[in-house]
Amino acid sequence: MRFMLLTMACLCPAVFAQSTPGATFGTREPLACSDTKEPARGPLTAALATKYARCGREKVVRHSGGDLLYLMENAHFEVGKSRKYQTSDSLLSDIDPARPVYPIRGGFDLYSCSDPKQHSGMRLGANCRLNRNTQSDGVCYQTTFGDWKCEISYEADFRGAERDVPGPR
Repeated sequence: MRFMLLTMACLCPAVFAQSTPGATFGTREPLACSDTKEPARGPLTAALATKYARCGREKVVRHSGGDLLYLMENAHFEVGKSRKYQTSDSLLSDIDPARPVYPIRGGFDLYSCSDPKQHSGMRLGANCRLNRNTQSDGVCYQTTFGDWKCEISYEADFRGAERDVPGPR
């Protein structure tokens, strides 16, 4: 019995394969950060702040109107001088109040891509919206587990969004 199951698993990999977000939405894959502990001490760099902001934002979000994949391109953030924890920071998930908080500011292009299979008449290559965010800000902080998170806020002007564009590859 074990031999038969092993043989079936080896002969039929397509049965077990999962579609990736990039393939579903016709884009590149969302950035995944497997390690968010650097730097262990001291301030984080602008490059790491940009990476952690992207990791926190690039994902598939389930909506009642269909799934959306969010991707950031041309992201750039600068890191300000650290400050102490404030009570307004208590809304940040898992924040370690004993560690400093770093303000960030910058910009990015945000793609929101729809799954064409969930919308009639939509096709890959014309299933994304592009919002250019030239001024956004936020904070980077460490969690109680020592991981870095960067939360950003921005105002998306959906009237100014470019529609029916291809997603980044």
